[in-house]
Amino acid sequence: MRLGKLLIPLLMVVSSVVFSQQTNSTRAVDGDYIVIDLSKSLEGNKVHDRLYYLILNSHSVDLPSEITDFLDAIPDEPNLHHKLTLQREEILKVLYNNRIHPDDKKFICNHYLQDRSYEPLIPIMPYLEAYVRTGSVK
Repeated sequence: MRLGKLLIPLLMVVSSVVFSQQTNSTRAVDGDYIVIDLSKSLEGNKVHDRLYYLILNSHSVDLPSEITDFLDAIPDEPNLHHKLTLQREEILKVLYNNRIHPDDKKFICNHYLQDRSYEPLIPIMPYLEAYVRTGSVK
């Protein structure tokens, strides 16, 4: 009985912290699109936070087999190939996520297209350019 009296307040505190974390940052749903709430982000972190949440909310998206085959065939340095493939996949998954708003997809494309000299992303630049131009990666 005594343990129950101590455990209940502790569980209430833990559950309230978990609930506040969930409602505080990433997603509210606007129709079928995920909305990212950046109102509590520091001004200098808003771009980084938006990229982070776009990628985080797209983690479970499956890429088409032709995209994964393309990424696997990129001739990277063997020690870096897996890491670079994961980085490219994360960005492309945002473009293939049906729950991400087209404006957010254009945002991520334009962000990475700003530095066209960043070698690891050069192989996927045509996909980013195609999305900005046509609104589709196909």
